[in-house]
Amino acid sequence: MVRKPSSPLQQVIRRLSEETEEIRDKCPPGQVMLKRLHSSGPLPINIVASSQYKELHMQKCIAKTSVGNNCVQIGSEIAIVHNFFTIGCTDYVLFERFLSKENFFDYPVESSKLNIFKVSRLSGTMQHTLVRHLVTKYFLLPWKNNYHMAVPILHCL
Repeated sequence: MVRKPSSPLQQVIRRLSEETEEIRDKCPPGQVMLKRLHSSGPLPINIVASSQYKELHMQKCIAKTSVGNNCVQIGSEIAIVHNFFTIGCTDYVLFERFLSKENFFDYPVESSKLNIFKVSRLSGTMQHTLVRHLVTKYFLLPWKNNYHMAVPILHCL
C-alpha cells in the first residue's frame, strides 16, 4: 500500500479509496448515482460503510446532505437527509423524519392531494433505508410557530 517512505498515511488512504472506487465501478448500473465522496459521517451505529457520499444524482434532480437541498420524501414520510452511504454495492440514505405532517391548506382541495404538507418536529433519531425508497426531492419554506411548508420540486417527480 505504501510505495514511498514520505507521507505514508496519505498513501494508505489514497489506496483504500482507489479500492472502494474499483468496487463501486463493478456494481450494476442503476438510475441513481452517488457522488462527492467524504468521510465525515454521520453513520448508523454498528454499521461499517464502504463509502460515504454528499450527493445523490437521480434522473431529474440532485439530493444533497447540505441544508436547503436535503429535504426528501422517503416512502410516505417527509425527511431530512444527513448522509448517503454504501455497503458493498448497496446504496443507503441516512435520514431524520418529521413527526408532524398535515395538510397545509384544505380549500379548494386538500394540499396532500398535491403532495404539499405542513411539517414540524424532527424525530431526533436517525434511520436508514435503501436509496430506491427515496421518492422525490422537496423544498422547505419557513412558516409560523416552527412549522415549514414542504413542497415537492416538480421537475423531480
